[in-house]
Amino acid sequence: MMRNRERVIVAVRRPDGSIALHSERASPLYRSRLAKMPFCRGILALWDALGTGIKALMYSAEVAAGQEAELGAVALWGTAALSVALAILLFMLLPAFIAGLLSNVLRGALLQSLAESLIRVGLFLGYVLAISRVPEVARVLAYHGAEHKVINAYEARAELSVESAMRHRTSHPRCGTSFLLNLVLLSIVLFTLFGEQPLLLRLGTRLLAIPLLAALSYELMRLLARHSSNPLARAFMAPAVGLQSLTAKEPSPDMVEVALAAFTALRAGPAETPSMATGSATD
Repeated sequence: MMRNRERVIVAVRRPDGSIALHSERASPLYRSRLAKMPFCRGILALWDALGTGIKALMYSAEVAAGQEAELGAVALWGTAALSVALAILLFMLLPAFIAGLLSNVLRGALLQSLAESLIRVGLFLGYVLAISRVPEVARVLAYHGAEHKVINAYEARAELSVESAMRHRTSHPRCGTSFLLNLVLLSIVLFTLFGEQPLLLRLGTRLLAIPLLAALSYELMRLLARHSSNPLARAFMAPAVGLQSLTAKEPSPDMVEVALAAFTALRAGPAETPSMATGSATD
């Protein structure tokens, strides 16, 4: 999937080997004034990316299965809501709950915040390692790497071909993996400032802090990416780039071909087609 402020392009490999290209207008959020406001834009982009990503995955699964059927809005947003709820439960509330149980052993807000963050990172790494062993998920992660290779080739002003893109990295400074790791690191600082808290208050503040952490993480990611040539910025980005070795796998040339087809269509111009919610596709 490739996206700019105007359009979203999804390229999918059909069972017969051909590539289906689908285009639709990007969410109005990307053209609104809020999308240009620091801190607001991070929250808006995160929510829209979740919905667009789930639509693209469901659409691609249907095309790959040769079904290209209609996607129901209720099923789509129900899946998005369930995904958000599970992510909050597993990666925000569960670490806070475990750290709260250890409060008699770990004295002080800093120690408790560090413990909570280490648990959060451990759960995230364990989750990614577990799902990456599923063949279908491993293939999705390789396509993620293909997207990064094409974007890196474009930003390096290299030739936009499969052979050229294959020579580039699978990591990218504006990857969602960087966003997640920044969020964890920022949570150490923020939750330490909250001080020691009773368990129920701890869980409540973690829920309320999610929009703030998302906004701060997004702005930090943009800042570091903008100064990626600076040695200090590169040092800050190094852990996130390393973590992308788990979430953006080395793709095959045919995967890069699909990513390149999406990017080429995005640069080509409008030619808008019906929404992915209708299941329609054009070549």
